Amino acid sequence: MSSIEPEKTVSMIVGVILVAFGFLLVFIDLIVLGILLIIGGGLLISTAMKRPTIQPSPPPYIPSSETKVLPGPREGTITLVYPGGTRTLIALLQANGRNIPITNLPQTFGRSNFVGILDPSSLDYISGEHFTINYDFTSNNFLIWDNNSKNGTYLNGVDIRGKGPQILKNGDVISVAKILNIRFISY
Repeated sequence: MSSIEPEKTVSMIVGVILVAFGFLLVFIDLIVLGILLIIGGGLLISTAMKRPTIQPSPPPYIPSSETKVLPGPREGTITLVYPGGTRTLIALLQANGRNIPITNLPQTFGRSNFVGILDPSSLDYISGEHFTINYDFTSNNFLIWDNNSKNGTYLNGVDIRGKGPQILKNGDVISVAKILNIRFISY
């Protein structure tokens, strides 16, 4: 039962207790009340068994502390030097005709990254640490997640607040607080 969610376990235990108590009441001639408890306990157990067990998704693989993230030879290029190899990643954000290079992994973006791109009064809608981009070495995908921002991060129009890491592909549009659309470029 160790892989069952705690709520499921509690529901099943309460259901078993109700069924057992119901049989006890039937045995001492309180038949109607006993049958009601047996039915109620059975329904509780049945519902708990049908409820799907949610398996948490594994966290993205973060390279070991031995991995060095170095600036690459051109804008938006990152070179990762790790035990056993080197990998070069090319990624940047494009907003209002300007490139915002990804220079580190993970890299968090917030209000200060968009100074000069947005009207200063609009910057207040963007959190100081609005969203983060990282790279998952296991699946070879870039990832993005919202950092509990007040006004949300949207990936291709879908609010990703509270959804954990989402795969980020070349050409995807990140909408920051629904006031700035950014295109993710990687190749």
